[in-house]
Amino acid sequence: MNKLKLTFLSVSILFVMSSCVTTLLKVAGIHEIKSFNAVEYQKKSDQLTKKYPGQKVSFAISDTSSVRYSALFDSIYPNFSLQPIQILYFDKQRKLVSYHTNCLAPGSINKLNWNHEQRLEQYFPKSAADVSHETWTLDDLIQKVGLSESTIPRNKDVVVFMWSNMLKREINNANSTMISNIVDHLDKKDYPFIIYLNVDKLLASSYNDALTQEFLQRVLTESEYNKHPLNKKKI
Repeated sequence: MNKLKLTFLSVSILFVMSSCVTTLLKVAGIHEIKSFNAVEYQKKSDQLTKKYPGQKVSFAISDTSSVRYSALFDSIYPNFSLQPIQILYFDKQRKLVSYHTNCLAPGSINKLNWNHEQRLEQYFPKSAADVSHETWTLDDLIQKVGLSESTIPRNKDVVVFMWSNMLKREINNANSTMISNIVDHLDKKDYPFIIYLNVDKLLASSYNDALTQEFLQRVLTESEYNKHPLNKKKI
């Protein structure tokens, strides 16, 4: 029997399934990430980024980077930080002003409604979660995931689009919805800079039981480890 640690909807749920169920998940648009596939990453990255007419960069971040990023959250439900699709909007002062994840977008797996409650009828989009108590900034995210500061422009809105090949169909929908919101509400000179971050390495490590307590203690500070959603459990 195959094991799939499915972070979609709940990071702590462990599905033990037969090959028949795995096939059904593929039909539904959910794919097991057993290892990081550089070719698949680059192919999908090219598809996503070419649709956006503004400035952008794309990276595949390590499992360590993903775990360190997930320790940033102050008041937002911490398990959201481990979801396969997340969209974060930062203003010119690099403050988080809007946050979205697959968990907070109702609908079917292949067609989530990212505009639930008319969140995308404005720019910045209305946040799907309360971000008013988040004290960390884009600078903190950049440091945690190991990006070069020189690649991110100053005095410009920045959107971070986190995605995984686990949900190949839905990331197309989320990406198109995000881009439409920008194009429909802004002049081209005001388009935000988008950072595309692939998190397949985190999901591959989860699949292979590599996100152990020893691993977490090694990559996190003591205070981060104590509050981390993976502390004393595995996804």
